[in-house]
Amino acid sequence: MFDSSYEFVNIGRTHGNPFIKEDHANYTYIRRYKFKTEREAYIVEIKCFKPSLYLVEFFLRKDKNNKKRSKYGRLTRNGKASKIISTCFRIMIQHLKKDEFASFAFIGSPTVDDNVEEPITLTQRFRIYRYASINLLGTESFEQAADEDTSCYLILNNKVDKEAIKHEANSILSSLF
Repeated sequence: MFDSSYEFVNIGRTHGNPFIKEDHANYTYIRRYKFKTEREAYIVEIKCFKPSLYLVEFFLRKDKNNKKRSKYGRLTRNGKASKIISTCFRIMIQHLKKDEFASFAFIGSPTVDDNVEEPITLTQRFRIYRYASINLLGTESFEQAADEDTSCYLILNNKVDKEAIKHEANSILSSLF
């Protein structure tokens, strides 16, 4: 199911600005990637928080200036979800090569279809991310942690203090809701 992915390109890195009030302004930098499917172009943002926690977000390139959280849940109906998610995991693995202590977080954004948004609890995307994490990364090097009420998924590196990462992730992710 997750055996193929798209080629991606690193399109830059920006540092967090302490003077800008954002949902989660305490990130240290954002690294951006882009890739194209057969019909759409996507941007993947990897937001780095201390200590070595990376929040993975992706969206359609045409939504890059959209400030609404719903841009992460847009349904495209192109049938390429597994290949898109596999691409995000390849990007995560690339980060893991640069930071062997990296842990990752996903938010399973509610799907938005015809202006109807699914509830935040146990979203379809959350269930897919959980399945992909277990099958692509396994549990030998990572501990998988989930909050089904907020559809947040953590992939905790076994080389770090997982409780510290959970605490940091909790404060970051709770600020998003």
